[in-house]
Amino acid sequence: MARFAKNDIISLIGEMPRYDLGESVGPDLRLGDVLDPSAQPSFGEMALGYGTAQGDPRLRTLIADAHGVGTDDVVVTVGGMHALFLIAFVLCDRGDEAVAVSPMFPLARNILDVVGATIRTASLSFDRSYQLDAADIGRHLSERTKLVSLASPQNPSGVASSLKIVRDIVSLMEERCPEAFLLLEMGPA
Repeated sequence: MARFAKNDIISLIGEMPRYDLGESVGPDLRLGDVLDPSAQPSFGEMALGYGTAQGDPRLRTLIADAHGVGTDDVVVTVGGMHALFLIAFVLCDRGDEAVAVSPMFPLARNILDVVGATIRTASLSFDRSYQLDAADIGRHLSERTKLVSLASPQNPSGVASSLKIVRDIVSLMEERCPEAFLLLEMGPA
């Protein structure tokens, strides 16, 4: 076979992203390299790399202004895992329930373990092309559920969930665990 066949599970033939910001060994970029520098000329030289725990004050101000919140309400994390940890830490106390899927990116699952959440797992299968099933997620929801942690595209399969499935999951959450939060890690689809 000269080329991998197109499939819904993972794309081995897709185009490389212009900037792979998720890669730990990526190039040293400046904000002006990925955004139109004329939009925010004073930010063009801001390095995209590891910074302080709070994030660059200028970037926090820009984000706060764009969303109508105070600068102290904005946290700029050092990568996605930092953000996932903070979300789990804030939302889940020891013994609270979190709903996740398997397979799942191991570090995202480990974060739920670290904060002491009881993880209820919905299994995804190759036979169903690793598609989320709202009813299966719903069977794992309870009044003790504080967080539903999903990804689209799902990691490691690469399968993206439809907006309809996500809406169905939200409806089930509103019914069974209205105080819970849905964490939907989004990536390029």
